Amino acid sequence: MLRAVLFDLDDTLFSSTRLTRKARWEACEAMLHAGLPAHSVKEAYLRLQDIVHRTGSNDARHFNRLCESYGLKSPEIIVAGRIAYHNAKFALLYPFPKTEESLLALSKAGLKLGIVTNGLVEKQWEKILRLKLRHFFDTVVISGSARPKDKRPLLRRALRELHVPAREAAYVGDKLKTDIAAANSLGMVSVRFIPPGDAQKPGKGEKPAHTIRSLAELASLLPTRTRER
Repeated sequence: MLRAVLFDLDDTLFSSTRLTRKARWEACEAMLHAGLPAHSVKEAYLRLQDIVHRTGSNDARHFNRLCESYGLKSPEIIVAGRIAYHNAKFALLYPFPKTEESLLALSKAGLKLGIVTNGLVEKQWEKILRLKLRHFFDTVVISGSARPKDKRPLLRRALRELHVPAREAAYVGDKLKTDIAAANSLGMVSVRFIPPGDAQKPGKGEKPAHTIRSLAELASLLPTRTRER
């Protein structure tokens, strides 16, 4: 009997990867227009990606560091990049197709719903609220760290808050190592959502019970379980 479905957030409920890539590209384009002496947007973008990789995705000085890498300290160029980044981010922050309809169907079937995600608390809450999905969920558990963490403690906390044992819950996520492996380890029903362009290969303990490419598939995947309730 399935009583709850928990979801990862980034690249499961919306395309975090597409948003980030597009926003960074547009930031670099705006910085070039403002005077950044890069040979091309692509050059600046690749340099920015390297900076993000070295300093972490939540470093507040990505655009400052990009400017400094070209020997400049220009508030105008930095702010131009920051504005373009945030404009693109807000424009692209919307759920994957069929997300709202799928969550509504699961909720109407009597299932408790939750979000379990890694990330900084305020940043993850901003995404949830801007996506306008908060009202679907009975619990939201956020790690507080941008670094990949063992999700088992987070999943256990969500299950305690919902008063549902692991064997009666599913977890939907895109990452094999942090999402699927954790769900399998706890005895949950693991459902891997494959976002566009994903090419991960499962390792030991990372094989999902189910694989989907749209959240709309959940309705046909779990109906016999929901009817038992």
